[in-house]
Amino acid sequence: MTLERDSIKSAMGSIPLPEDRLDMIIDQSVFNHTVRKKRGSREHVKQLSAAVLVLGLSGTLLFTTPAGQQMISYLPFTESDFTTGSGAGELSRPKEAVYSLDEEVNEEFVKIHFTEVSLMGNQVDIAYQQIVDPEFLTEMMAVEAELFAIDNLGNEYEVPYNSGTAYGEGTREDLHWTATLHDLSPLAESVTFIPMATVSEGTTVPDGFHEIFEYDALKVNLADGSVEIVESPGLPEGMYDRW
Repeated sequence: MTLERDSIKSAMGSIPLPEDRLDMIIDQSVFNHTVRKKRGSREHVKQLSAAVLVLGLSGTLLFTTPAGQQMISYLPFTESDFTTGSGAGELSRPKEAVYSLDEEVNEEFVKIHFTEVSLMGNQVDIAYQQIVDPEFLTEMMAVEAELFAIDNLGNEYEVPYNSGTAYGEGTREDLHWTATLHDLSPLAESVTFIPMATVSEGTTVPDGFHEIFEYDALKVNLADGSVEIVESPGLPEGMYDRW
């Protein structure tokens, strides 16, 4: 594979790569084979384009631009699926999984109960309940619990809810929500969900009050579904300016 190795080294420029990683990249690469006539000779020489396309995580095509080169230098190339297994250099996050949860965070008179999180590729779905203490619920009061998220790499995500349904014999503001995080980084190993609840008198009350409750966060290990309640990293900027 001399041509392939030389082509990748040329495309990578000054970025060093271990020999074993070169072999892995070759196995995951698509090459542009060409045959050119050697100048001043009738001899034809097989060549490879230096613009190598590399199949990265989740089948992503990485061009050898400077940014692509840098990514190629640290992506955990392996001979098996990137998102399964526990071998060296692999992510242990499964492609698909469903984890049952039973974790609660409480603030003032609104409790948030997490019941399930599921993975499907780069999408994470989470189910949770908002439970309101009936002693504090007034006739005009509305409660809305929502989530934001951050992964272990520092990437921030919106987690918009899909629907909310009433359940059981609780208050009219006791709702079960489902919400979805899209475009999860293929390198993320954990996600921390950051809850908040907005309590207001609704849009029908002129100059009605509103208040935001902040909670501890839920950290989910994507490899095995283990969770822990952690200190919240804080709400996204501007949350208190929405009204």
